[in-house]
Amino acid sequence: MRVTYKAILPLTVLALALMGTVSAHSAEKTEKTITGTLVGVTTVMGGHQYSRDMMVAHAAFEPDFVLLVNPQEHYMLGNVPREVKVKYAGEEIRITGGLNPQKTAITVNTLAVKQGNTYKEVWTAEMQRKAWEEREKYEWRGGGA
Repeated sequence: MRVTYKAILPLTVLALALMGTVSAHSAEKTEKTITGTLVGVTTVMGGHQYSRDMMVAHAAFEPDFVLLVNPQEHYMLGNVPREVKVKYAGEEIRITGGLNPQKTAITVNTLAVKQGNTYKEVWTAEMQRKAWEEREKYEWRGGGA
């Protein structure tokens, strides 16, 4: 059986378009820039506090990551891919995006990591969209029958 990215493209485009629409709508009302530390969700839920080195090792076991501002304030970053979250686990980050009505999650537009006294932008929704467009140019040939 041959699977191509073209078969997945319509669903991916639709999902990204819907996320963009929701993001644009929520961003109009509650666009925020928030700084904190990217940590595993189990840490926030009362789990063990890890050093930066141990967090990297522990990242494989975390189901997801959140932006921890303080012990009582954290946000889910639902539209940021897991591999980006794992890469920057334990780092101080600054995100800009639309806050959901419950104020528990942010649709991220930009994610920047602290480097010295400044922040370097490492992920944006636009970068993600372009990566998907580039990826769909290449045909995937899965193994099997």
